[in-house]
Amino acid sequence: LIGANSLSEKALALENAGQNSDLDFIKQEHDGFLNDYKYFMQYSLSDDHSTKKEALSPEMMQDACSTLLEYALMEDYTSAELTLKELGEYNISPADQRTISKIRDALFRLDWTGLKNILKEYD
Repeated sequence: LIGANSLSEKALALENAGQNSDLDFIKQEHDGFLNDYKYFMQYSLSDDHSTKKEALSPEMMQDACSTLLEYALMEDYTSAELTLKELGEYNISPADQRTISKIRDALFRLDWTGLKNILKEYD
């Protein structure tokens, strides 16, 4: 859906290896996959310093966290990821960046309970 075909193929290969208990393949490919994923996320959400971005207000961050909590309750990965991507359109404070990083990490691991806890703490 997002045009990361190579990343998707690697994820599928790792998933298949997990289903087939191919631990050697997983050990060999896991770190590289995570590095590729982190690079993709950094690239796709990188700041474009050529344009001035609107600052993310505390109210906007609160609204985003409320929305993300709703998605976490439904375990809706796609909508949560899109909301996080939209946050990349703003100039984000370091404190909010740390929160968003925790949210993204929990979402990536599909840790719905952890994600809900992070978002509830933001209230």
